[in-house]
Amino acid sequence: MKTKEHIEALLTQMANGDDNVQYDVDAIAATYQKNDHGHQSIAVKILSVVGGILASLAFIGFLFW
Repeated sequence: MKTKEHIEALLTQMANGDDNVQYDVDAIAATYQKNDHGHQSIAVKILSVVGGILASLAFIGFLFW
């Protein structure tokens, strides 16, 4: 929900039920774009790889035990 079209669709859906809804589209879009870094930290990537290796080893160990 990071593109401008998705944000506008969400705001339109929210406003359909109530005519008194007021919102600042530019501020909402700026907040979404500011929070969207689009990258993971290196620690998360390393932990994902290590977790996958450990899970694979545990599964192989379970098969041959």
